[in-house]
Amino acid sequence: MSNPPLVSVIVVNYNGKKYIRECLNSLLDQKYPNFEIIVVDNASTDNSPEIIKKEFPQIKLIINNKNLGFAAGNNVGIKKAEGELIALFNPDAIAEPNWLSELVNAFNSSLDVGIAGGIVYYYEPKDVVWAAGGKIDIFTGVSWHIYQGEKINSKNLKTTDDIDYIPGCALVIRKNLLEKINLLDEEYFLYTDDLDLGFQIKRLGYRCLFVPTAVVYHAVSYSWKGKSLFGYSHHVRSRLYFYFKHFPIPFLITSLFFYTLISTFFELLLFRRPLSYFTIKIKVLMNILKNIHKIVEKRRELKKNGNFRGKIRIFEVLKITWQRIKTRKYYW
Repeated sequence: MSNPPLVSVIVVNYNGKKYIRECLNSLLDQKYPNFEIIVVDNASTDNSPEIIKKEFPQIKLIINNKNLGFAAGNNVGIKKAEGELIALFNPDAIAEPNWLSELVNAFNSSLDVGIAGGIVYYYEPKDVVWAAGGKIDIFTGVSWHIYQGEKINSKNLKTTDDIDYIPGCALVIRKNLLEKINLLDEEYFLYTDDLDLGFQIKRLGYRCLFVPTAVVYHAVSYSWKGKSLFGYSHHVRSRLYFYFKHFPIPFLITSLFFYTLISTFFELLLFRRPLSYFTIKIKVLMNILKNIHKIVEKRRELKKNGNFRGKIRIFEVLKITWQRIKTRKYYW
């Protein structure tokens, strides 16, 4: 590759001691010739910043004095980044050596590629897919990772843009597009920021591309296992905010119905969650409605960037839901 563009790889770390060494070593081992790594630490308390300082002096380390969350933490790194391409990478993810090269090749192949990501396997077992891109059904508001929980060889998959978003654990995006949308929306403290990013890039008229030859392994348990009420409340808030921000009114109504009632029924039945989880959804919804004027302003800003793009995929939702009920397997 002649004149390879500089890529700034940003890792937002919060108490990631368990995997940070393996993560950063996998990034340093990338075969791509022109990249920088920026770690933004969100006030970790597990001495992972000290590990990075001591063992990875070649990596730029920024330490925040408090936990800013995923979106705001990444924005700190983006503002310091010098690359024309930005890679967002989780501290519990491990990249194969060709990961970055394959994604940069995708950008070089077409100017209309705005964001790209590869196949993500579970860290353990490594032959089970966590995500091969993501889709969302705008009628129900349900989103899912493609091929999640299946054993599929990445060599049997093809590059495609028939996806709605790239999971945020490992993706590459054009920096100039991030600047057009005023970076990541910091209303997302945790979760759903990747869906928002995919939708905003598509509004600008660019493609969201899945590249199967770019392989990553994700220690999902570090991020999701045993999700607390704190984490759940942030998940609910981010999801509802996303609906209000992007969906046309008819789909906003249907997605709210499915998320607050139908989805809650399945959570109570299958996950055996207490009713307190349902009350969280109602409280978050009421809080959003109290601040609806702020979301109306967001919607006006989005219209300037282009029309809403979304597909009704309800039959895919029903198929996936039935498979998970039948097998009683739930993959996060």
